[in-house]
Amino acid sequence: MQPTDATPAESASAAGRPTLAGTFVALGDLHLDTPFAWAPASVGRLRRNDLRDALEASVALCETAGADALLLAGDIYEHDRITPDTARFITRVLNRCSCRVLVAPGNHDWLSPSSVWATADFDDHVHVFDGRSLEPVRIAGVTVWGAAHHSPSGTPGFLDDFRVRGEGPHLGLFHGSEKAGFSIEDRDQSGRSKQPHAPFEASQIPRSGLAHAVVGHFHRRREATHHTYPGNPAPLAFGEQGGGGAVVLGVTPAGAVERAWHSVSARSMHDVEIDVTGCFDASAIRDEVASKTAGLSGLVRLSLTGEIDLSIELVDDDVAAAVSPTIDHVVVRRTKLSQALDFTTLQAEASVRGQFVRSVLYDQRLDEQTRFAVLATGLRALDGRRDLDVSR
Repeated sequence: MQPTDATPAESASAAGRPTLAGTFVALGDLHLDTPFAWAPASVGRLRRNDLRDALEASVALCETAGADALLLAGDIYEHDRITPDTARFITRVLNRCSCRVLVAPGNHDWLSPSSVWATADFDDHVHVFDGRSLEPVRIAGVTVWGAAHHSPSGTPGFLDDFRVRGEGPHLGLFHGSEKAGFSIEDRDQSGRSKQPHAPFEASQIPRSGLAHAVVGHFHRRREATHHTYPGNPAPLAFGEQGGGGAVVLGVTPAGAVERAWHSVSARSMHDVEIDVTGCFDASAIRDEVASKTAGLSGLVRLSLTGEIDLSIELVDDDVAAAVSPTIDHVVVRRTKLSQALDFTTLQAEASVRGQFVRSVLYDQRLDEQTRFAVLATGLRALDGRRDLDVSR
């Protein structure tokens, strides 16, 4: 096949696809220098390097996609935690990008006199939106409107009383909370309630004259009619499985948008639930874990469920060691795992154990969950066992 000098727009037309006014790669909610408090220090370092790799992969995607600009929709780094080395990393990577870079600072990387966005020695092709209201930049055949958060909270909606002007099609770029989606994603990676930063309604986008908007803040990928949330490209915690990544957006002269998500995270995070009911001993449980995690790599959270005999001595480190060697880190949870206890037989015993069971069973101050935890822990202790924590 002979090489061609055709532009992406010309190639699209030749292939029967719509001619594009501009091609963009969009990324948001990377959160460089996140502490990963849930993980051991070594795993936290591993994940922070993974976040860096995701930014580099997104920059590389710009070249392969023939992008006119890289759009960064905020929360690229953690303002209160960023190190000088990470600031230098951001500067180096964005300066070497093959196309324009447009940055709309969010509530975690908000624009301040000391922020990376204000102090870094960026080349001329890197443009940081610094206004509190949307401002235009013309890229290829598209006008991109962007704005910045100037504080970590309290930013009003960028689309309130906004109307485009000048040549279109018009594309928005900002960090904000779409009101209808806020009830779906109202918790951050630490389980805290998310705040509705720069709130907007989806209907405000077409009313303002914008053909589409690229928005950061929600970590789950959203592919709505008039807006796109790229989602966080590398999960910050287990349970964040929103399918996010870098998005290649093609914008037609009429303002129609075609989107394609690309994974830029080299390491996956998996939630694996294993029902160990019927496993006769601890080795059988480890065998089940090995079977269910075969072929996985990256980070895994194992949630053991079901009912096992009280005599089974289950050690989390032994369970974690049973997974595939391609897995970098394992978290074991057993909050849905219970022990099979015959309380009718136990309370009939004329023994210390029987007296203990009777006392707990008839203690009206205990709810059922606490009662079971006290019984399971106490019976283990009476058997001389050391694995007394049944709450994990």
